[in-house]
Amino acid sequence: MEAIRVICVLLTFAGVLIPCLCIDHPVSWSQGVDYKTWSDGKTINAGDTLTFTYTSFLHNVNMLNTKSEYDSCNTKAPVKSDSSGSTKVTLDKPSTTYYFACSTVGHCAGGMKIAVTTANDGTSAGSSPKTFTSSQPTLTNSGTSLTGILSLTMAAVGLALVC
Repeated sequence: MEAIRVICVLLTFAGVLIPCLCIDHPVSWSQGVDYKTWSDGKTINAGDTLTFTYTSFLHNVNMLNTKSEYDSCNTKAPVKSDSSGSTKVTLDKPSTTYYFACSTVGHCAGGMKIAVTTANDGTSAGSSPKTFTSSQPTLTNSGTSLTGILSLTMAAVGLALVC
């Protein structure tokens, strides 16, 4: 019986330590960066996150609705907007293009925008943008991650088995 308890405790800690299969992609959000090259070189899957870091009084992150808004740098009615200096976005749908731009005058037109397409099945996403769907990903400057939620769930299940 004691061996079973030890195994349960070990499984509990293994569950806590298992990392999320989701990947966080850091984005240094500033002028003078070729974001098309940045996104073309990445495989981004549904569930992955983008973490934009930037100087809050100079820049912001606006999630745009459509490719047309992205192409014309129309940031007047973004889906979401944040200017905290650290913006985390969860890309929750496969085969979807998400559009982001800075609304500071001249920044988007100067290239401070990025289109990121999530892969369909874990393969390379490519860069052909599609229309943004109605399901909106989370745009936050803080919050709990899927890893934390899964870890706590596994710990609770493991402890329930031990007791």
